Amino acid sequence: MYLNENKNRIWACALCFFLTLICVQVTKLLEETPIQVGIYSGILDLLCATPGTVNWIRRLKWSRSSEYAKAPRTAIRIDGMLEGYEKHGGRLSMFWVFRAGHLVQQENPAAMAYILRYFTSYG
Repeated sequence: MYLNENKNRIWACALCFFLTLICVQVTKLLEETPIQVGIYSGILDLLCATPGTVNWIRRLKWSRSSEYAKAPRTAIRIDGMLEGYEKHGGRLSMFWVFRAGHLVQQENPAAMAYILRYFTSYG
């Protein structure tokens, strides 16, 4: 019992440290570089659930966050099929990908190709 309680505490501390570090790094990219930051989430993902990702983005603090907050969320349609939604603003893009979990690139390759084309203009 004691070991399990410590494992849970250690896991919680590690997760908190990791998320804090990622927030700092993403904020730095948005504030100090011209890089367009992209985040995608398979809506069936049980490990990194989409609502948690959306809340994490909402808590990010950067100077152009209001542009992202005001931006519309628009449908991604490929060959007439609704593949998800996208939102862009303040050099941040978020993609909600349907019919995919943690492995978007394998579970919905059409949507992943769309996302890659958005950032690279390739294909």
